[in-house]
Amino acid sequence: MAQDNLTTQSSLLAELEVLTTDKTLDLYDTGKIFVLSTASSTGSYDITLPTAVSSSNPSDYVGWNATFLLDHAPSTGNITISLGDTSNDILSGSITAMAWTVMPPSAGTASLTYISNGAVAGDRCHMVCTAATNTSTTFIFTAISSQ
Repeated sequence: MAQDNLTTQSSLLAELEVLTTDKTLDLYDTGKIFVLSTASSTGSYDITLPTAVSSSNPSDYVGWNATFLLDHAPSTGNITISLGDTSNDILSGSITAMAWTVMPPSAGTASLTYISNGAVAGDRCHMVCTAATNTSTTFIFTAISSQ
């Protein structure tokens, strides 16, 4: 019986994936915690969010979510989280920080960037897809930076 209880508890844990290079996320990455590692990375890399654009089942994307957690302060290069379809998808949210180490999107851009020599270990961002059609995917984020 104790074994059954352990199995049930372990299935409740979020899947963790360490990233050190470019990655395009998909529908099946939902619920993951992505550790953005700079310990072995010597440069910039990009993470691309999934997009429901052109999907046969865009409603499947609503509720997609992921957390991005920085494990070290990047000394070189930036880590950027971008929309899958920068022409049609939408990214908006809030940043809690004393300094802008995670850059919010501005006109003509669709990304968040952890900036080298600014972001620190523990900085994090949570993204949730709140709406999706075959022409647009909407993500809302909350980002927290210690700087």
